[in-house]
Amino acid sequence: MDCFLKKISKALNKVNDIKCTVESVKGTCCNGHKIGDEFIIKRLRTPGGMCVSAFHAIVPQFMGFVFDAKIPWEINNSLYVGCPDSNNCVTFKLEKIKKEI
Repeated sequence: MDCFLKKISKALNKVNDIKCTVESVKGTCCNGHKIGDEFIIKRLRTPGGMCVSAFHAIVPQFMGFVFDAKIPWEINNSLYVGCPDSNNCVTFKLEKIKKEI
């Protein structure tokens, strides 16, 4: 098991970080997110201040995106993900931050 965890850690060191920008807010976000708020996801760590429900919605998209998977609904190297609150939906734009090697 220890070897498996080392492989995951090594792989995560090579992935792109992701910039998440609030693109739209319909209704009132209970976490107070506003258009233009930015969060950086590094190595699958929850960014400070981001709503846990929104992060939970982002993670499945994030996993393929950081490893450069071909995602059919990717638009101009960006993905759009909505939080699960359908009455007060916040839409996040996910963009890769290329690592300098």
